[in-house]
Order: sequence, then C-alpha cells, then structure tokens
Amino acid sequence: MAAGGRGDSCATPACLPVGQAHEKAWRTPALGVRTTPILGAMEPVRAPLRRRFEQERRRAAFLAFLPMAGVGIIATDTWVDHWLGALGGLALGGLGYAVVYAYETVMWRLHHG
Repeated sequence: MAAGGRGDSCATPACLPVGQAHEKAWRTPALGVRTTPILGAMEPVRAPLRRRFEQERRRAAFLAFLPMAGVGIIATDTWVDHWLGALGGLALGGLGYAVVYAYETVMWRLHHG
C-alpha cells in the first residue's frame, strides 16, 4: 500500500500534476460522500456556491457582532455598572452574531434544501 493506506499510488496533493490535486477524489462506500486528501485527512468537497455562502455567513455574522458589541458596552456601562461594560458588550455582540448566523442558515435551507 502507498502512503496514507488507501492503496493508491499518490496519497498527497504534492505528487499530482498541477491542476489535478483537487480533481482526485475518493468515494467512501459507507457515506457516499466525495472527499479529497488534505494533509492525510478526509474533508468533504463542497460546491463553490456552498463555500461562498459559508464565508459570507461568517462575515455577515461578524459584522453584526461589531455594532452590537459597541451598543452592549455603552448600554451596560451607562445603565448597569461601568465595570460590566465589556461583558455586556460581549454578551450583546454574541447575541447579534447568533441571530444573524441562524437567520442566514434558515434562509439557505429554505432556498437550497
């Protein structure tokens, strides 16, 4: 058996010709999921639209975290206690992140299954 224990002659992307490293994929019989070798680990191959969506979902959630954290810091510092400003900012920012992340996930599932 070759390196990686899969029985193929090339188990790493480095030994493949340029452009073929991501084209070589295996089908796992138990799951039926296409995967590519990445440093010896098996990672699912995702459609480009799905990859872009996941990047945009994290970006949108982070951009929601920033203003909500600012609002949380100001509100907690002003009305609760000035020593709890940072904790209030993190709590409200985390809430904003979670709401946007969940909304994006629900919308993806409604439109793309």
